[in-house]
Amino acid sequence: MTFVEPFPDELLSSWLTRMQPNRNTMNEPLLRAYRNSAGHWRHPDVHPTRSMIAELATNTGIAPNQIAKLSLRYRYPRINPDFVA
Repeated sequence: MTFVEPFPDELLSSWLTRMQPNRNTMNEPLLRAYRNSAGHWRHPDVHPTRSMIAELATNTGIAPNQIAKLSLRYRYPRINPDFVA
């Protein structure tokens, strides 16, 4: 299976949506916003979890650090994730 490389300025959800025709091993819940145990909102575009990055890296062959760079948290490390979400 071939996966497309993410664009440098692309957000994680955009990349995953672009790969949709190839996405038979990935789960839709990855793209949903959720509240963590502290009650803070999280979304993959804002701050993806390490487990999500690891799963995507395993399924796509894209380096984990390249996937992490698709998040707003990487681009704007001082931004409050609750504000963005």
